[in-house]
Amino acid sequence: MSKIKFDQLNYLNILISQYKELGLTENELIVLLLIDLYDKENPSLITGELLQGKMNLPSKEIDDIIVSLLEKKFVSYEMKDSLMVTSPKPMKEKVLNYFVNNIINSKSEEEQKVKDDEFQEVLKVLQDRLGRVLTPLEIDKVSSWFDDDIDKDLIIKVIDSLMAKRGKISSLNVIDKALVKEISHQDVLDEGFTSVDSTSKKNIKDALEIASYDWVKKDE
Repeated sequence: MSKIKFDQLNYLNILISQYKELGLTENELIVLLLIDLYDKENPSLITGELLQGKMNLPSKEIDDIIVSLLEKKFVSYEMKDSLMVTSPKPMKEKVLNYFVNNIINSKSEEEQKVKDDEFQEVLKVLQDRLGRVLTPLEIDKVSSWFDDDIDKDLIIKVIDSLMAKRGKISSLNVIDKALVKEISHQDVLDEGFTSVDSTSKKNIKDALEIASYDWVKKDE
């Protein structure tokens, strides 16, 4: 995953919408937003007295909230232009980590589940069309199609097209070649050229044919 920068995130939106998940109370959220505002406009050492005019809370209670934010590592003290200021940088780091761990990774897990379901669907279609269980090498080959981001519907379309033309499919190598041809054809239509090279697939031809060969029947 590429690095994510804060200027690419609306971290305040995430903070406000997910503050409970981040372990904040409503009052802590308000104080944190005010600290962030001061940091942008006039970095200062934030105290309850300073924020009292902006909140309906006594100064002592606001001070307790600031201490809580320090303990929870949402804010810190740092030197800026020879002055001690209250910094919201730790909060931004927490929001970034939350975004990566709970939003991006969650999306990746959902996408992987869809991919796994499509993989199983293609395996089932192949086994139905071939009338047999696939060999480990053949399953690995199907997996490589998905690693190459070949669309599930295209794979099934090519399988059914071959079945309609041939009546049967002798090996997955036949499907592999047909996929290369179909993708190359689509590339030419879309881009005017193709970068797909079928020669890179020759090294698996013999292995596929060996894996698909009925050695038991031959020995008999």
